[in-house]
Amino acid sequence: MRPYRLDGRSAERFVAPASTNGPQKLYVIGRRGEFCYIGVTRRPVATRVREHLASDYGPSWNDLRDVDLFVVPLAGLGDKDAEGVEAELVFLVRLEKGRWPSHQNEIHFRHRTGIPIDACKKTARAVFDKLTT
Repeated sequence: MRPYRLDGRSAERFVAPASTNGPQKLYVIGRRGEFCYIGVTRRPVATRVREHLASDYGPSWNDLRDVDLFVVPLAGLGDKDAEGVEAELVFLVRLEKGRWPSHQNEIHFRHRTGIPIDACKKTARAVFDKLTT
C-alpha cells in the first residue's frame, strides 16, 4: 500500500500498478485519519481521480484539500471480488468507526457468489488495519 499526497504540492508520481490499465486497484481517499471515499478501478488511478473531480454527480471530495490517497493492488481478483473488497472495506469503516466514509455516495455489494467470500473480508480487514494503525 503506497500513500500519495493530493495536495497540489507533491512531486510524487504514480507508479505501476497505480499508473497502469489492467489489474484491479482499490483506492482510499483519506484526510486526517478520516475515511472519505473508497473505490476500485482497472484504469490508472490518476485517470479515475481526475474523472471524479470533474464530475458533477460524483463524490463530493473534490472540495477537500490536502488529502491522502492510498492505492492497494488487487492482482488476481476479478471485478466482482474487487468490488466485494471495496464493499467490505466500506462496511468495516461503518462498523468500526461508527459512520460511513464521509464522502461515499453509494456502495454496491456485488460479490461474485452473491455472498461475501472470506478472501474479500480478509483483504478488507488487512487494508483497514493497515490504514488505522
